Amino acid sequence: MGQLDKQKEWVGFWKIAFFFLLGSEFTLIGFIFNNFDKLTEVKLVLITMGLLILSFGVIISAVYLKKK
Repeated sequence: MGQLDKQKEWVGFWKIAFFFLLGSEFTLIGFIFNNFDKLTEVKLVLITMGLLILSFGVIISAVYLKKK
């Protein structure tokens, strides 16, 4: 029974990570929409890179959750 509880905790951790990354993506997108006129090109590029990294994190966590 201990192994089953450990597995449940691990899946629970990845579910929290998935929703945290997804929420961070939506926050950055909302920030871009609200402040698009004020942002410089460098900041837009950095935010885009952040969105790409978060997207890869969401994909990796979703694949891991589906596998488990």
